[in-house]
Amino acid sequence: HTNIPPGQRKKINRIKNNDPKTKSLFLELTDHDVLQHFSDLAWEQLGRYIAANDHLIEIDLSSLVLTDDRISHLLKYRKGVVGSRSVVRLDLSNNRFGLSGIRSSVVPFLMNSPNLSEVKIGCNGNINTEGFALIINALQYHNDGDGDGDGDGD
Repeated sequence: HTNIPPGQRKKINRIKNNDPKTKSLFLELTDHDVLQHFSDLAWEQLGRYIAANDHLIEIDLSSLVLTDDRISHLLKYRKGVVGSRSVVRLDLSNNRFGLSGIRSSVVPFLMNSPNLSEVKIGCNGNINTEGFALIINALQYHNDGDGDGDGDGD
């Protein structure tokens, strides 16, 4: 059971149904249901809906107390890595994931999101310089002109 509360279900169903009018997803801490009731399955389903959506441009999941475990359920599910063809802006700031979440989930998501141009990730757990280097390399993967991430453009 997903335990997605009714207040969030409507928002998430628009993402699931690939609604062309739904360009952004903002889950807010004031919707305390997100923290209290979202099951691991709910986070996985949301990740799949994001991956399948062609219209979503911006995702704001800041300040949701996302841990390494939760970010893993959201960005990486049992059948593979989640990515997005349409997302341009992603805000994961002010959460609680660290280097483990960066390695296992965030980096693969970034590498599978070719149009992503803005990522906010500050004020999380212990990401450290290694984590930020991994993020920068993942973002450069699509920005060097040939998609291999080596910076040479060919």
